[in-house]
Order: sequence, then C-alpha cells, then structure tokens
Amino acid sequence: MKILATVFIVVFSCLHSFADQKWSQGVVVLTSGEVKVGLLQYHPRWDAVSFKGEEKAGAVETFPANKLSQFSFFDDHIEVWRKFYTYIANKRGFNQPVFYEVVIKGDYGLLRKEKSIEPVYDDIASSASSINDRMLKEQVAGFDFFFCHNNNIVPLGSFKKYMKGHGLFEDLDNFADTHRLSWRDSYDIVMMINFLNCSSGSTGCQEGLELTRLASSN
Repeated sequence: MKILATVFIVVFSCLHSFADQKWSQGVVVLTSGEVKVGLLQYHPRWDAVSFKGEEKAGAVETFPANKLSQFSFFDDHIEVWRKFYTYIANKRGFNQPVFYEVVIKGDYGLLRKEKSIEPVYDDIASSASSINDRMLKEQVAGFDFFFCHNNNIVPLGSFKKYMKGHGLFEDLDNFADTHRLSWRDSYDIVMMINFLNCSSGSTGCQEGLELTRLASSN
C-alpha cells in the first residue's frame, strides 16, 4: 500500500508540474522523421516533451527522448529559439537517449543541460549590475555545459584531458596562451571551441562570438 501511495504521489506531482508549465510555440521531429508544428512544454527533469496542435481542443501527446530526434521552441523569456537534440549518454551505467540543448552546433559542439537543483537566483540578481547581466548569469548558472565531438559528450571540466587524448591539445594550447585563455574557465573554453570550429572550417564557427545569449546556434 505504501508503494502504491508513493507511486501516486510521484505521478501526481509530475502531472501537476506539467499542468503548471507554460506552452510555447515549437516543433518536434519524431525518430520516424515526422515533423509536428504546434505548442510544446519541455520537462528537463523527466527528459520528456508534451506536445499539442495549435487548436485549443487538441489532444496532448508526451514524447520521451527515445521518441524524438530533435525539437525546438521559442523561449520568450530570452527571446530566442532553443534547439535540442537527442544524444545517447551514459546515465548510472546505462546508455540511454537524453535531450541536450545545442549552444554551438558544429564539428566541435557545445551542449548544455539544466541542473537538477536550481541555483538561488536571488543571489544572482543581487550581484548582477544590469538586466542583461542577470539574464546571462541565469543562462549560465542554471546549466551544466558539455563539449561534444564525434558523438562523445564530455563535461567541460574534462575538456583539457579530452584534447590531450585526441591529439588536439598543442595548437589549442598555443591559441589559449596567445589570447590568455584559461583551461579552467568555462567562458574561455567556449572561445577555444569556437576557434576549433573556425580553424577547421566548420559551420559551427561564429565570428565575433558573444556570450550575452547562450542560445541555440546552427
């Protein structure tokens, strides 16, 4: 009986959080290749997307990560389209499909995923000197960032080790020294990733890259 009660509480809380969430204009692409345009809600905690057609009476469909290859929606808080792809990641010793938001898409990619524990935004707000600064800090503090290369997903803390293991360290280290970039600073690593894309001619190259908006890029 206790087990059933626990399951009920978990399911109810999940459905309640789904119901409270705002619907955004978006697109989902199923693994079958089918494209659906309408309204969606992204639930990062559950790695799921709820979708319904633009008509108000439309039925709601919920897609886990293994059912979608990608999706995107317009985030009116930061006024950008955010784009997500499904990657295979190792979680608790098992390989399974997981949604990652694409910040930089190229031969050398930058991904991010919302943290399971939200940061204390009151502290962030108090240290922000402007609205843009606060938005930037929100878009960074609430996320874990990952480097993506050849379908390998690596936390930014392991970026230097990965570069050394794949013969990419020397040229990048020279670039870092020239521009006084730190291998421990996330912002500087983003600049290094952009350098890799630009020097390889990848579509991920962004001239004059700015971090005022960590939004999806193609």
